Amino acid sequence: MSKFLKNYGKFIVLIVGVLATAFLLFNAFKIGDADEASSGIDVIFGSESTFLGITAKFKFNILLFVALLAPLAAGILAVVINSKHTPLLGLLLFAVSIVLLLVVNKTTYEATILGQTVSTDVEVGLALFGWLSVVFSGIGLLTSVGLLIENK
Repeated sequence: MSKFLKNYGKFIVLIVGVLATAFLLFNAFKIGDADEASSGIDVIFGSESTFLGITAKFKFNILLFVALLAPLAAGILAVVINSKHTPLLGLLLFAVSIVLLLVVNKTTYEATILGQTVSTDVEVGLALFGWLSVVFSGIGLLTSVGLLIENK
C-alpha cells in the first residue's frame, strides 16, 4: 500500500481536489427552507434574477470562494511542487475547505422592489453535491496525511 501511495498519491490528491471543486459548481447548496438546491456558481459568485418587477441578487461570498478553490489548489500543488512539505500544505487546504463548507451558513441576499433595496441574510445549507465535495475533500485530506507520513 505504501508503494502505491508513494507512486500515485499525488495524482489521487489532484483527482479528488478537482472533483471536490467541480461538485461545488453544481447544485451544491440549499437556500433557506427550499427543497430545491441552488447552483454553487450562483451562491458563491453571486447572481441576479428578475421576476414580476422584483430584482433579487446574491452577493459574492468570499468564504465559499476560498472553500471552492482550496481543494483545487491542493491538488495542483501536490503534482507541481515536489517537496516534503507539500502534503502538509495539501492537508491544510483540504481542512480549510471542509471547515468553511461546514461553518458558513449564511449569505447576503438583496431584493429590489419598486426602487427600494432590502438586504437580508439567508441560511445556506449543503445539498447532495455539497456533501460530496466535503467527502472528496476528506479523502484528499486523508491521502495527504498518508503522503505526509510516507515522506517522513
